[in-house]
Amino acid sequence: MRIAFIFCLVWSAANALGCDCVPLSLNKAKAGAEVVFRGTITDIRGGKVSFRVDRVWKGNVGRTFDMVDFEASMCLGFLPKWLQVGNDLLVFAWRLHRHPGDNDYFTGLCSHTSFASEAGDAFEKLGKGRPPRNSPQPKQQ
Repeated sequence: MRIAFIFCLVWSAANALGCDCVPLSLNKAKAGAEVVFRGTITDIRGGKVSFRVDRVWKGNVGRTFDMVDFEASMCLGFLPKWLQVGNDLLVFAWRLHRHPGDNDYFTGLCSHTSFASEAGDAFEKLGKGRPPRNSPQPKQQ
């Protein structure tokens, strides 16, 4: 509950400041997210961004994962430069729970979502992660 409060406080502060982000540590960003994964955008259509997922650090994420497609507005959404098929992203996302059964995932400008190539030491700090669910097991040599 405390993490949700902190996340809402940061989001509200960023919103009030015109989307100037209050820096969160990577650990707090991960704690506030429902899912954290690395994936490549495979399609953008019908209001959805589809990813092929390579690694997962948090959440029940399969080999493919869909999120709501909209450009950043009030700190929520993707930066326009992120929204291109083939882009490899490190994604921190959550559901807004706008209504019961709401399963639309969002990211935000203050969430630590970034191009994988610009994630700096985030991968090292996150650790090895795991394959997405339903991924084939590596063959034993």
